[in-house]
Parts: sequence; structure tokens; C-alpha cells
Amino acid sequence: MAVIRDIIPAFELFQPASIDDAVRLIDKYRGDYWVLAGGLDSMDWLKDRLRRPRYVIDLTQIKELVGIEDTGGGLEIGAMTPLTQVVHHPVVRDKFGLL
Repeated sequence: MAVIRDIIPAFELFQPASIDDAVRLIDKYRGDYWVLAGGLDSMDWLKDRLRRPRYVIDLTQIKELVGIEDTGGGLEIGAMTPLTQVVHHPVVRDKFGLL
């Protein structure tokens, strides 16, 4: 018998604006949180009840984690930088076309 689960169990959502705020939340809710970083796979984990955190910490509002910087000898790509931004960035296209 197939079980269809369209409803994600309830949780409290936090959207910190800085890395420090995110770290404080992780410390506060240690062991009962899930970090959401833009991946749709997280929604599947939650819907299928493979993870049932009471708290979800969404990193998408942390501006410090987004961006691309040319360091001279390479690139620094922020952890939350969308792949489309990486692909279309002029420095990536000019110097790192294989990416």
C-alpha cells in the first residue's frame, strides 16, 4: 500500500540575517534543528518524515554567503551563491570557463 504524504510536519522557521545569528540558533536548538540552504531535497526529507526537526534554520537571507570575488589567484564563491550567478559571472566566463 502506498502512503502519500503531502503535508510537512509543523516546525518553527528562522531566517537569520547574519552568520552569527545562524550560529546562535544552531547552538540554541542543538540536536533538534535542520539547516535549509535552498535545496529542494530538504523538502522531500521533511515531507517523507525522514527528518522531523522542531526548528528549521533557513540560510537564504544571509547576504554574507552570496557572491563571487576575484582574489587574483582564484575565486571565492559564497556558499549560498546560486549556480546561475556563477555561470553568468563575467570573471568566471573569462578566466574559469571550464566551471
